[in-house]
Amino acid sequence: NSENESICAFTHNKSVSSKFYRISVITTDSVMRKFAELEAVNTWEVDIIPLVETGGLFPAMHEVKGVEGKGLGTVARTNIIEGINVVYDFPMIMVDETVFEGRGLRQEQVERLMAKAVGGLRGDLNERFGELSGAGEKKDEGWEMKVFGKNAFKVKVKLGEEEKVFPNMMIVSRVNHDCAPNMGYYFDQKTLTQRLVAARDIRQGEELTIGYVDLTKPCATRQQLLKKLWGFNCTCRRCTLPPPEMQESNSRSDQIHDLLKQLDDHSSLEASPEKAELLVTLYEKEGLQARLYEAYYRAAFEWNAAGDAEKAVKYAKLCLEKGRSLRHAHSPFLEIMGVLIQNPEEHWSWRFRVKLRDLGI
Repeated sequence: NSENESICAFTHNKSVSSKFYRISVITTDSVMRKFAELEAVNTWEVDIIPLVETGGLFPAMHEVKGVEGKGLGTVARTNIIEGINVVYDFPMIMVDETVFEGRGLRQEQVERLMAKAVGGLRGDLNERFGELSGAGEKKDEGWEMKVFGKNAFKVKVKLGEEEKVFPNMMIVSRVNHDCAPNMGYYFDQKTLTQRLVAARDIRQGEELTIGYVDLTKPCATRQQLLKKLWGFNCTCRRCTLPPPEMQESNSRSDQIHDLLKQLDDHSSLEASPEKAELLVTLYEKEGLQARLYEAYYRAAFEWNAAGDAEKAVKYAKLCLEKGRSLRHAHSPFLEIMGVLIQNPEEHWSWRFRVKLRDLGI
């Protein structure tokens, strides 16, 4: 009990075609009431379940199997074309972040809540939860919390006027990490689904991967975060380069951060279209296809800020093409690029940098 309101484990049941689809939520009663009013919670049967049952728009494109050096992972069963939605996945467990922050709960209380939440899943989902990383061969007391800690995604859910962060557990947690992933992912609040999209063409038999940490960071920083948060050392291509190539890769990561700082500073006289195009090149060299839209966005802005509408529109279209598949269709940056394409010279960024330099600011 905290602030005169108890924290409980709630389980939502929906029976579809003789199957039970469940989601457990750990939160307070008042928050749960708002959560239960979400459109997605009330339209699962019509909108979500068919997608989940078929594995997405393209069924049987992936399977869970053993991956050398990683245990289980998700592997492509067929060739996959860039931009294809490979996985639609719904949450098994969602936890109000305030359960962990500032509520004063003891560890054993949190573990009991998590055990109740997992127990509420039952059936196939309960079994899948127990097979995820962190369960161990013997399920000791508190094992459910260990599994959740190692496999949860963090997402934002808008409840009325309030936006809350829910670490959540999904079946997609079977997808392993790579520092140059071939998949992009995002959480769709409208349907409460996590979606995985091919960031590039993927060959049959290739492992499907996503990035667990900020992939623009140097190798040592990525490794430190992965070890601290997920307990493993990454052995991907970027993390096992020979020393000379590793030095070059880390140098590119440092360049990326320097460029981002300059390009995102609207008072900077150092930013330029050429630096934005360099950012695109660095993203490509580091294998950051799943985040390439970020570089395209800045290139579109900088060319417009320099007064070149043709090149601004070129990069804005590239940003839309890449971003529409890898991010939610209503993401603000996509709307901004759409406006810029329609009329570059009417966009607020038109000749923005030129005006700054003319003023000597």
